[in-house]
Amino acid sequence: MSTVIDSKEEPLPAPTVMSMSVQDLDLKGISPEAALVGIAKELTMDSVDLVQIGNTVYIAHRGKTEKNKNTMIGRALNIDTAQNFVSNGFKYFSYLQKKGITKYITKYDGPVYDKAFEIWKRQADKDDAGTKIAVGRLANGNSQAYVSLGKTPLGEAT
Repeated sequence: MSTVIDSKEEPLPAPTVMSMSVQDLDLKGISPEAALVGIAKELTMDSVDLVQIGNTVYIAHRGKTEKNKNTMIGRALNIDTAQNFVSNGFKYFSYLQKKGITKYITKYDGPVYDKAFEIWKRQADKDDAGTKIAVGRLANGNSQAYVSLGKTPLGEAT
């Protein structure tokens, strides 16, 4: 990620965050403009859940079946600082918990967010609040994270 704008100094609107973040992604031959058109189309879907925390935009989809209604699969489009991204992630997990989400799954390129997931996992293990976090490396070198959310927001367990 080369574009970093500290949300504490310069909070940006979601469309700007999304536009700037796609400039830094490996789009595998797709132009940033085409990627933004795809995101715009995705945002019209009934299952989409979009939330902005700091200069991070989270786009996720809730499961449609009874079995998967408490699961979300999504991704973060981030241009915030690493420290803010970690904080934003804690807030996002709390947001998901308030929506009744118990499982969150995300894929990302390479190890770009591994450090953040290590921090979130360390807090989850320390809190012993029922949240479990695991990250696996896929055959293509990318990562997939699984978050099983407990009832208590991370950092608030006693």
